[in-house]
Amino acid sequence: MFCYKFNNGYCNDRNCKLGFHKICKNNLKCIDVNCMYGHGTSLIKRHIINHVYNKHLIKNQNNLETCFHSINCYNENCNKYHELDKEHRIFIKTILNKNITDDISIMRFEDKYKFNLNYFDDFLNCN
Repeated sequence: MFCYKFNNGYCNDRNCKLGFHKICKNNLKCIDVNCMYGHGTSLIKRHIINHVYNKHLIKNQNNLETCFHSINCYNENCNKYHELDKEHRIFIKTILNKNITDDISIMRFEDKYKFNLNYFDDFLNCN
């Protein structure tokens, strides 16, 4: 049995009775609704991150070492390769805050990127 809270980034209980606490290799970029592994945030926020990632990906043309947090690093002194510009990484860091709901994340995304996320309507209505 898998932990649905861990699946959506909300279970930190090391003694969780549900027990299946294995992190997804795609973590923040995973948008597979059937993925039973753990993620750092909800599926809706992962869809937003995936959209930003796909639209603003930067290729590693200088063969720099990739930062472990390449899509949400905000360390001013990090000289490693990041898949997204700082502006987009800061946006992702903002929506990853546990106090920012999925609805607020959608509103902030639509406001910042001037893109309407109507394709979430079916998904939002079935949860």
